[in-house]
Amino acid sequence: MPGVTTLTAVDGIAMRQSLENQVTIYSGELQQIWRTPEHNTIVGGRLQYGDFETANLQNLPSSFYSLFPSPPAPAATQDFNSHFNRVGFYGYHEWHILDPLQLFGGLTCDWMKFPDNLQTAPISNEEQTSSQISPKQA
Repeated sequence: MPGVTTLTAVDGIAMRQSLENQVTIYSGELQQIWRTPEHNTIVGGRLQYGDFETANLQNLPSSFYSLFPSPPAPAATQDFNSHFNRVGFYGYHEWHILDPLQLFGGLTCDWMKFPDNLQTAPISNEEQTSSQISPKQA
């Protein structure tokens, strides 16, 4: 088309990113095992709790400041404190029918609340919740 300029390339602007993430997680588990010559039963539970302290700063590298005026503010300044919670319960049973033959079955239930995005910019202080029930058999 006459008079229309075609865009063939765009030069990117490099950004400097400083991402700091400190994680503290505590975990505890209780388990009970009952054994007989023909049957083994295991039940237990696990609790986990923790915090994520995340800071993100994005700005232009210092080499660009000589070519362009300094931006009025960084492109991104973020500082979030997010929580992590996990609760899980499990139960397994093993039955020795004959010496080479065994049946194994179980069930696990997990619930978890965790930060949505703390690894790539822009980071988020949103949280997700996930739960799952998983049967086990062999």
